[in-house]
Amino acid sequence: MLRWIEVVNLEMLERFVLRSALLQSFLLKTHERALRQLLPKLTNVKMVRIVGGGMFPRTAILLQRLLPEAEITIVDASAASIEAAGPFIRGEVKMVQEFFEPACSTDADLIVIPLSFAGDRKAVYRHPPAATVLIHDWIWAKRTDSCKEGVVVSPWLLKRLNLIQR
Repeated sequence: MLRWIEVVNLEMLERFVLRSALLQSFLLKTHERALRQLLPKLTNVKMVRIVGGGMFPRTAILLQRLLPEAEITIVDASAASIEAAGPFIRGEVKMVQEFFEPACSTDADLIVIPLSFAGDRKAVYRHPPAATVLIHDWIWAKRTDSCKEGVVVSPWLLKRLNLIQR
């Protein structure tokens, strides 16, 4: 029933979102609801790194609103994705073109990993690269080993947001 996921490329879907204000609004609303549910667990967040947050940077937009004092950096390996994100960003968000390596520790208080993460997702769950990690995953991926809590972003997107804390 879910074989279409193998055919549809997540990056292709993201490019489709760039052309639709209605889809952008839907994504902002569903992701904000999920983030607000986990927000009480995100204490003392001063530095945020959003991995792959280019193209339509919903996480950066929302975290600017929800954590206004935090320094936010988007890390994306694609220059085109960073360029596409530019018009959506308001205020101070740093954008860095580099490949994120989860094995390297970081000084960020919070790291956000996208559903389209190309690295070793299991390694992020086993060895979180920051004290707090939010990882977008498929709706059925309820990690019980290291995941403190998780919320469904949207059943329509088949997506959830898992919280990992060291």
